[in-house]
Amino acid sequence: MDSDRILVLDSGNVAEMGAPLKLLEDTEGIFSGLVKAGNALHLRNIAELGYAAASKLNESSPKAGNDSSPASFMLPDDPMVVSI
Repeated sequence: MDSDRILVLDSGNVAEMGAPLKLLEDTEGIFSGLVKAGNALHLRNIAELGYAAASKLNESSPKAGNDSSPASFMLPDDPMVVSI
């Protein structure tokens, strides 16, 4: 992160302000939650891209002995399920 200070607004009011690392130390804070949610979403997107790539490989390979299927690879519905 290329910032030395972060200002977090909640309903137009200053909720948090400080250095990014200091704000991340507050695991219950708004900024920390946003970063965690963003990371979880990023990890979910990576997993989905990997699944799509694997699916393409499975489609182009012979089906005999291939027991992988979309049902065998499930992602959590809630991106917050992924823990960082």
